[in-house]
Amino acid sequence: MLRVVLDTNVLVSATITQGKQFEFLELAKLGKIKIVTSPSIVEEFKEVISREKFGFSKEQVSVAIKQILEIAEIVIP
Repeated sequence: MLRVVLDTNVLVSATITQGKQFEFLELAKLGKIKIVTSPSIVEEFKEVISREKFGFSKEQVSVAIKQILEIAEIVIP
């Protein structure tokens, strides 16, 4: 299975739009690829997606992180 590391920018884009980056999440949900991430990427994603300009509530941020963690493999680099 193809393993893919998505940086914070891709994760943010996948969360706020239904574009090409979103397809990575869909492929992972279908088991066609494996998203690999680290605690530091998840933390940076949380920090960025929590910015006021994105307009997400704390609950929406928590849901987004939970969804990523459900389909991702966490590794310690």
